[in-house]
Amino acid sequence: MKALSVRQPWTFAIVMGFKPVENRDWTRAHRGPTLIHAGKTAEHGNINPVLRQIADQACLPLKDVHALYHKHAATGAIVGRVNVVDCVTSHPSRWFYGPYGFILKDAEWCEPFTWRGQLGFFEVPDTVVERLRFQRRTAAAAADLFAK
Repeated sequence: MKALSVRQPWTFAIVMGFKPVENRDWTRAHRGPTLIHAGKTAEHGNINPVLRQIADQACLPLKDVHALYHKHAATGAIVGRVNVVDCVTSHPSRWFYGPYGFILKDAEWCEPFTWRGQLGFFEVPDTVVERLRFQRRTAAAAADLFAK
């Protein structure tokens, strides 16, 4: 299966279903199921703005979003999957800033699985994919996550 490395905190926003588009300055023909890999480093200066945007979007207390992020802020690991359905040059989402955006659907998160990322889309062996257990972030699942 193909995978794409994304830095935290955007990885969290994607796999929890809040961020429907991943911005890139390049495009590829890839469409379909794609693993989301959290890069080795987080962009610490963007954590608060991204989590604030999630809290506003989901009408959740910022402290709860922070707590959930810190439970799921893995780096250097596969942390979920999405379905890449398109690549666009404009999108109404406030997450889009281009110049290209991969449109993401059906976000699911999983327990982090340590794996080395790469640039662009890269292959992950089926033997690894078979070990991953995914959960969709639905309203009920999110409430569950915040309760834990």
